[in-house]
Amino acid sequence: WCMKITDERLTKQLMTDAHAPSSCRVNQVMQDIPQFGQDFMCKRGLSKMYPADDDRCKVWVGF
Repeated sequence: WCMKITDERLTKQLMTDAHAPSSCRVNQVMQDIPQFGQDFMCKRGLSKMYPADDDRCKVWVGF
């Protein structure tokens, strides 16, 4: 989801909130699932949402 946040507020959130920042809750997860980039026809390695395999976090089994 989309959210505006100041650097100061983000720093405070990172130090005190148990939840990840909003951009990490969705975008980071989708970046690590290759099918997302394929389905939305992103250019592998050139798109933030479809990173090269070496730049992708391989947490999800089967991907």
